[in-house]
Amino acid sequence: MRHAWLGTILFGAVVAAADQPKEEAGVSVVEVPVFVRDKDGNAVMDLKLEDFKVWEDGKEQKIELFFPIDLNKRDEQKLPPPVTRRNFILLYDVTFNTPAALVRGQEAGYKFVDTMLPADDRAAVYAFSTLKGVFMVCNFTSDKNLLRSAINSLGVQRKFDTVIDSAGFFNESMVLSEAPIGMLGGEETEAKPGAVAKVYTAQWMREMNAKVNRDNEQYYRDTVGIYLENIRTFARELELLPGRKFLILFSTGFDTKAFGVRDIRDTAQEAETFVHGDFETMAASGEAQAREIATDLSDLMEQAMNYFSSSDCRIFALDAAGLASDSNLDFTLQTTSDPQATGRRQASLFSMAKETGGKLYKNSNEMDSALTDVLDTTESFYLLGYTPPARSGRKPGEFHKIKVEVTRPGVDFTYRPGYHDARPFSELSGDERLTQIAQIVNDGSSLNAITMKAQALLFPEEEGLSPVAVAVELPGTQFAKEKRELQIELYAFALGPEKRFEGYAHGFSRVSAGDAGGKLQQNGIRYTDVMLLRPGREYEIRTIVRNNLTGDIGTMSLKVTTKSDPKAFSVATPFFVPSKSNWSNAVGYDPQKPPARIARHGIEFPVTYRGKSCAVELHPDIQDGKDRALLIKLYNFAFEAGSKEPDLGINWEILDTSGRNLAQPQFKLLERPNRVSDTMVEYIFDLRAANLPSGLCWLRVTATDNMTKKSVVEWVPLEAK
Repeated sequence: MRHAWLGTILFGAVVAAADQPKEEAGVSVVEVPVFVRDKDGNAVMDLKLEDFKVWEDGKEQKIELFFPIDLNKRDEQKLPPPVTRRNFILLYDVTFNTPAALVRGQEAGYKFVDTMLPADDRAAVYAFSTLKGVFMVCNFTSDKNLLRSAINSLGVQRKFDTVIDSAGFFNESMVLSEAPIGMLGGEETEAKPGAVAKVYTAQWMREMNAKVNRDNEQYYRDTVGIYLENIRTFARELELLPGRKFLILFSTGFDTKAFGVRDIRDTAQEAETFVHGDFETMAASGEAQAREIATDLSDLMEQAMNYFSSSDCRIFALDAAGLASDSNLDFTLQTTSDPQATGRRQASLFSMAKETGGKLYKNSNEMDSALTDVLDTTESFYLLGYTPPARSGRKPGEFHKIKVEVTRPGVDFTYRPGYHDARPFSELSGDERLTQIAQIVNDGSSLNAITMKAQALLFPEEEGLSPVAVAVELPGTQFAKEKRELQIELYAFALGPEKRFEGYAHGFSRVSAGDAGGKLQQNGIRYTDVMLLRPGREYEIRTIVRNNLTGDIGTMSLKVTTKSDPKAFSVATPFFVPSKSNWSNAVGYDPQKPPARIARHGIEFPVTYRGKSCAVELHPDIQDGKDRALLIKLYNFAFEAGSKEPDLGINWEILDTSGRNLAQPQFKLLERPNRVSDTMVEYIFDLRAANLPSGLCWLRVTATDNMTKKSVVEWVPLEAK
């Protein structure tokens, strides 16, 4: 894969490349990881730049980047996470598996996640069935609880299905739980590899196998074709994720009889062909019709492996059949009790592993050693980089062949043999777009293709949870070239103190083509959404905005500490409410019909004035002479029985970023206080200032309960121009 950011490593920084690099923005770099081993299988890590040569499409390239990487020494090497991080994909094959083999793979997956997966690496869980193809169960994450739940479910247990609008970081059990997500993961809430899960899995497996388990060999060949088509699509989708990817495939493999060959006992030559997965040779030994079938399937296999190579993804196939025999299933072309069929099954797994630089692990009921070897095999490598040659008439998705030579004799080495040119964003699938979000969120990438402002608004604890509103503002001038309906997608993820994603928000803002070319240019888009988090905790909220027409992305990270103590005197984060606006205003959800992540807790949408939701104006210039309405909400004040208004005081100061006092703003109450309840009141003020130095400054609001003499402070960012 080509990445514009890799070259900046030389200067001690990395610009994240979650979206596809644009040629005019800078020079792209082709990454080529090379794994070098001696004859005993040990990593060779003392090679120099001059020991390597690289060719693309037959032309030698100048190696411009050279990094020996040993993941056992991450701290010493001090390379950024996108370079050193491994992305593991646990792919469970539901179609070409038996219930016992699938459960064996699940148990190995639990062990890998619980005790083997390094903290700095990420893993995702996918499954394949003929009904659903390859589908995401859990996006790339280091959250062991989520990974374990995904392995336990594999799309069978609805309770643990992935919530798509969370970009695959949350499942239904998390969203629907009455407890905060950060508290989940105990004995009562986390998924277990117990008998119930096995029964569900076995039941679904039998349903899937019933569709393949037929005496009609043509039906089986069609199923293999569907499998390879889906694997090819999945491999292509992985291209969008930068860095090294390692697919751990839990499968018993498909029977290579589907390629039209005769029984393996026929000739010794065919036996050798099976072992090496040479399917075109297999086709030549069969009937004419078999050759045609095999050629089609062979082409699919070759295309799929090319895409895995282009995605920098190696396949490590674990034959989940082990040494067991699942003779209870009448699986004509798949039974593990037939040694000839076993050889043909393993041939398909071997071919996928061999063609991508991975390995096949077979004939063992114990997978721990295989998974340990996967980790050992992938921890030491050389990362080479070169600038690709200029090409005229470049076609999106065109494949380019890579050849690497290591001049030191007596070593074995593997590398990815090619890559595809980037495709436009419009051609990316739904899962590819989710994978893109995962990469940005996991890396904490800073992207600025979309100009944006963002602010977190904190509200008092309620029902054991603290509402946090995320307000985003997008200037409209940046969308001047859009002639179609504009669709902006917004995500926000709250990273908790245990480095787990504990909350999220997701929604869209759509602007018609007429408005996109008209009033939007003079104004922009304002968007507000809410997430519910644990009280009194520090969070990093990673906010992502994506233009779904162009793929342009902007990000912003916000640091907050949620409010706690629901009975204490407190003030919500004050915010400016635009009275009249031609901006496009959007809310993440209908407050009257909140999504499950909110509705379960019965907490109302808090960004309101007098009971109606309102837009939020961010970082206003309060010295421009325009009317500015600042809304202040106070809670849990003392009051005398029968009194109409609480005895409260509010003071104001404008400070610069160093804390120096700049001015006392002018203010006046615009409306009578709105007494929402006995414990809550709303004030709305007009606020103005003059002669402020240009740049960012802060409005400090101090509210005092005059009866108890207690005071609380909140801050509002301003921007003087």
